[in-house]
Amino acid sequence: SGQKFVCVSFVSPENILIDANGYAKLSNFSRAKKLALNSKTMTIFGVPEYMPPEQIFGTGQDTSSDLWQFGILIYEMLLGYTPFQCNNAQSDFEISRKEVFSKIILGVSDKQTLALPSSNVEVLIKQLLIPQSQARLGAIEISDLLNCSWFEDVNFNKLYEKDLSSLPKESQKVWKPKLDLSNPHKYYARDTGHDASSFVSNISKKQLTKLDNMLHQADDTNDEGDKNDYERRWYHEF
Repeated sequence: SGQKFVCVSFVSPENILIDANGYAKLSNFSRAKKLALNSKTMTIFGVPEYMPPEQIFGTGQDTSSDLWQFGILIYEMLLGYTPFQCNNAQSDFEISRKEVFSKIILGVSDKQTLALPSSNVEVLIKQLLIPQSQARLGAIEISDLLNCSWFEDVNFNKLYEKDLSSLPKESQKVWKPKLDLSNPHKYYARDTGHDASSFVSNISKKQLTKLDNMLHQADDTNDEGDKNDYERRWYHEF
């Protein structure tokens, strides 16, 4: 049918921003892709603790991979840590990565989900962190995910319109950051010691276009199956 959908595949806390009104915004879509229906992308990237099994094995990802990462995100936001993180903070990157991947392949355990605050979210996490990608809740119909018991008090249509009545009463108090929107550039590069507003104004449109093309060219190379690409080498080593 030629129908397209967007595959994000980079959901993690650092890519969620809070706007001036206290609502969440997804950021960092530099790796987002449009895929033809029933197709997959082979690009390997992201935070190891959030990677689904199909990304570790290099069998390809689609929107069902986003469902896995959504499950990891919910778990971390509720408990403050991911279910598959490395226990040894002193481990070097290669050792810790292999430990994380080994845990992901084994899957989430009952002991891990029992730490969650309710049985409804426990069931949800188990249904999202299923190794078989098409068996995950929402993989066939996204409405299955939106209609699960944990979200029963949320009206997603109203939430999209920023209507607080769509949320449970205990969640209707929204935290709003104190921002000076008259000079938004001052919030960039705050720790670098540079004048961020001057830096932003000095970047030409031509330079931004060149950078954007470089990023997309790197993605295209990965999907053409270049086995020498450094982003695709590491899972073979694992």
